Amino acid sequence: MWSLPDLDRLNERAVALAEVVSQLDEHPCSSGIDPETGKPFECDSCGESVVDEEGNLKSNEDGCSESQIIEYYDPFSDDPKGYAAYCPDCVAYLDESYFYCQSCERYVINNYTWEMYLVTTDEGDAICSRCAAKEFFGGDEGWFRPSDEGFDSVSAHDIRSIRHASCSGLKIGELGLPYEFTLFDTVCVDSMSGGPVYGSRSGAFEQTVSAVKEVLSRVREEHPDAEVAILMGAAYQFAVDIDIYVRYPEGAGEAVPA
Repeated sequence: MWSLPDLDRLNERAVALAEVVSQLDEHPCSSGIDPETGKPFECDSCGESVVDEEGNLKSNEDGCSESQIIEYYDPFSDDPKGYAAYCPDCVAYLDESYFYCQSCERYVINNYTWEMYLVTTDEGDAICSRCAAKEFFGGDEGWFRPSDEGFDSVSAHDIRSIRHASCSGLKIGELGLPYEFTLFDTVCVDSMSGGPVYGSRSGAFEQTVSAVKEVLSRVREEHPDAEVAILMGAAYQFAVDIDIYVRYPEGAGEAVPA
């Protein structure tokens, strides 16, 4: 049975690590010294040292490949979560565990909560789900009101086209955005059938459309003056979460707690 990591513990560890690094004369990616062990970094894949006796990054014999040390992050905070190191022979494996976010310009771990943290924009850029959330929740595109024409006629195409802009451990209220938000409800969908997940079984895609419409009808009853957004909040290996968010723009009504 697999288990999820304690995100609060990981964030606390990251704060402590950042404090250690801030007191170093040279950044670990430059010095080649692991701040947690005080010893040269070893390759995450084969265990060999990634620096030579003089402290320089190792290169292979033909000079075509060099060791690489990266500082990596996750979507759950702005503190680095750790360091990864690869020797010249194993550096190609870096992309199996990390990707480079073209928005925040830093390496992000692929996942450790069985979710996809990488979001591909319409322009083809690879960004992390934290940056995707900042972009989506900080803007107005994709938000609509219960009074808008077509509110009750969300189509299958609309649901298939929703954006991936969050993940389950990301706290939207901590992103410093201009509005306050609440996650009104979630419809969990089987990634193969497209139908809603009911315990150990799933339904048909038409039932997903009906389930989302039912949530929207409740939004209209409970928050008639709010704005609503539908997005993919988490993408797992076998399922995705369709999240329905509610927000009150400043001055438009009582703020909904984040």
